[in-house]
Amino acid sequence: MQELAEGDTIELGGTTITPIRLAEDYVYAFLFEGDGVRVLIAMDELNGWMPTDLGRLDLAYLPWCSSPRPRRPPPRDLLCPQ
Repeated sequence: MQELAEGDTIELGGTTITPIRLAEDYVYAFLFEGDGVRVLIAMDELNGWMPTDLGRLDLAYLPWCSSPRPRRPPPRDLLCPQ
C-alpha cells in the first residue's frame, strides 16, 4: 500500500491516477488519465461535494441514488451530450 499526500498522483501502466477529496476528509474520487482519455470514478456519496473544474471528462462514473425514495432518471442531454 502506498499513501499519497494531498495533491500527489500515481502512475500505473501508463495511466496517471489522481485522488480527489470529496466532502469528507476520508472519502476520495479518482481521476484516471491516459492515452488522451480522462475518466472520473467516485464510488462514494457525493453529498456536500463542490467539485473544482475538472476539465473535459470522457466518462464520469458516479453514485446516482443513495436515498430510499425513488428519484427520476437524469435528463437524456446530461447523459448523452451532443
